[in-house]
Amino acid sequence: MNVVDYPWLSLHWQRLVQLTESQKLPHAFLFIGSQGIGKKTLVQAFEALLLCQQPTLQSACGECRSCYLQQQGLHPDSRRYGEQDPISIDDIRELKSFIEETPHQNGKKVVCLFGVDKLQTAQANALLKMVEEPQDKTVLLLVANKGTILPTLKSRCFIINIPIPASQVALAWLVQQHPQVAISQINMSLYFATGAPLQARALLAANLNEYEAMISALLTGNVAAFDSAQIQEFILSKPLAALYLMYYFLADLLKVVLKGEPGYLYNDDQSQQIAKLKMCIPTPRIVEFIDNVNESIKSLALPGVNKSLLFESLFCQWQLLCQQGIKHESRT
Repeated sequence: MNVVDYPWLSLHWQRLVQLTESQKLPHAFLFIGSQGIGKKTLVQAFEALLLCQQPTLQSACGECRSCYLQQQGLHPDSRRYGEQDPISIDDIRELKSFIEETPHQNGKKVVCLFGVDKLQTAQANALLKMVEEPQDKTVLLLVANKGTILPTLKSRCFIINIPIPASQVALAWLVQQHPQVAISQINMSLYFATGAPLQARALLAANLNEYEAMISALLTGNVAAFDSAQIQEFILSKPLAALYLMYYFLADLLKVVLKGEPGYLYNDDQSQQIAKLKMCIPTPRIVEFIDNVNESIKSLALPGVNKSLLFESLFCQWQLLCQQGIKHESRT
């Protein structure tokens, strides 16, 4: 998709266009943001704009020879590192030679470096030297997820900080992309993607039925509800995902209990069940069970762990917790 298809990137794009038109273009940019918000799309669109021989007011023309070469990944004045494999010291050496060359197209040279937050110290320091000594007509576009970035490297770059978009913006975009999908599923995908729209879209493209089946069973609070073939297949094939789903469900329930805010992992039809759990189960017991799930996540990494027994134990604990809560409610 094009950068214009992502509304949360529009202000960042306008800023880049203005910098290009101002003739005060920084020699190094650092794009920072969570995975799944479209950083790569934004950077590649900016790369195309910088290389284009006849750009329009808002973007690359898409028709000149430079645009064609860039689209095919063949432009002689463009280099990309870190798209597939981590940036190596050999990549940095090759980059050093490249930026010392004269542009082939008599325009700018553009270098895209992905995964800068994962650079080893040697690579980061070597890159820092190049950023500190800018070459004429060369623009470096560094891309990083949220993470540790060499402070001196960061201080030498023009920062484009891309936050997670507002939930209503992401939700509206996903509804437009998936008009046939229920809002509850879209909310669920955003929850698991921590608000990143492209990550959420990837989840929606997968099968969320397993997630919904597990949540329904948790809402029921009956161990027999976990015996369905779908849930059993889920916990055996994706045990870590199933445990994290339980964790997020409990964290969501705790948020409802403590703050009275609506949760993400259930729809309106299930709100009565959530209200019942909220009234029945004491808050300390929810926290205690969250700790149990966390311990189970750690246990899953141990060799020889019996996944079936691990989940059976958790399901029985959850049923007992729900039943004790119901008995407590009936006495009061």
